[in-house]
Amino acid sequence: MKKLSLNELGAGGPTFLGDRVKGKKVTRGGLHIFKPGEVAHAGQRHVHDLEEVFIVLQGKAKLPINGDVYELKTGDVAIIQPGEDHHMTGDEKEPPAVVWLHVE
Repeated sequence: MKKLSLNELGAGGPTFLGDRVKGKKVTRGGLHIFKPGEVAHAGQRHVHDLEEVFIVLQGKAKLPINGDVYELKTGDVAIIQPGEDHHMTGDEKEPPAVVWLHVE
């Protein structure tokens, strides 16, 4: 997993993702507004064979990846590497709004 800020996107190339991800083409994406304490993909192994980018637009979340837990807040960007098991949990008091992108 790579963690950076919105200010760091686009700093290494001509696209808004810059050189932060191997792939340059966004193939899917969306916006998810978490409920307080909501866990995405709860109880399931959740991995991809491509990179996934999370952009936290507001709020806070925890992002467990392969057993390590990362704290995310407004303006943070997380880039999940292929094969990393990940599940995001919305904060109880400040649930996040998160843009997710699959990049190939």
